Amino acid sequence: MIEIAIPALALALYTAAAWRVQRRRGTVAKARAVSFGVGAALLLVALNAPLESSFSRHMAQHLLIGDLAPLAMVLGLTGPLLRPALVYRPVRALRVLAHPLVALPVWAVDLCVWHIPVCFDGALHHEWLHAIQHACFFTFGAFLWAALLELLPGPRWFRIPHRLAYLGVMWLVSLGLSQMGLLFWLMVFYIVLGCFLDGISMVVLTMGVILPTIQKAGIDLVWFGIFIVLVVEMAQVTPPVGFNLFVLQGMTQRDITYIARVAFPLFLLMVVAVALLYFVPGLVTWLPAHMR
Repeated sequence: MIEIAIPALALALYTAAAWRVQRRRGTVAKARAVSFGVGAALLLVALNAPLESSFSRHMAQHLLIGDLAPLAMVLGLTGPLLRPALVYRPVRALRVLAHPLVALPVWAVDLCVWHIPVCFDGALHHEWLHAIQHACFFTFGAFLWAALLELLPGPRWFRIPHRLAYLGVMWLVSLGLSQMGLLFWLMVFYIVLGCFLDGISMVVLTMGVILPTIQKAGIDLVWFGIFIVLVVEMAQVTPPVGFNLFVLQGMTQRDITYIARVAFPLFLLMVVAVALLYFVPGLVTWLPAHMR
């Protein structure tokens, strides 16, 4: 019951905060509301779906709870929406956890500690400890994304080079955990690069460093080739600052917000394609395996 109550409570609080903002003649972008709703839905699925029957599904559950759901929900928040909560001193004190120099190491320590065999097995065999594990994943994941996306004003020195380094550390931390974690942070890394570079440049500049890591992780190189093509193309149309979106703006003379809005469903389709590729690798490997 509590697994349903938590996402429902989050949606109720968000609706109340959005109503308060609109009552004061403010606005809440529909895209942000949809993003928060998607995050709550992901959290609901992760907490209620039978994802603990195998190790890979269990890692998928951790990815949903600790990365994807917090990311979507943080994207749905703004300063005005959080203002009612920030009037309370204990809540304001938690802002320190959204500082980049605090959020990243705390997230990394939390992730690594819970994947120590003793802690991991303990969470599997004790329901109360499992609930604490999920709460830690979600909470510290939310603070991590809040620091990166500057949900609230952050330090002035935290600019684009520092954000890229931040993502790089997140990726390095995920290397020792699972193939899914490695591929997820690799996808995030390329999506960020897609805001500044074209596809060929991204591949040429990064593949010399990334390919040995992929080989060490035991990932099929044919599969990875298809994966990287999809991810690079997806990065080029990432709303609202994907590289190709500006090319389309120059060709059509339309506003960038219109182009980003139209491109967003296509971006989501490519995300679904990448997920399908991961969970059904035979889509890529079946034909090459029968040609050898």
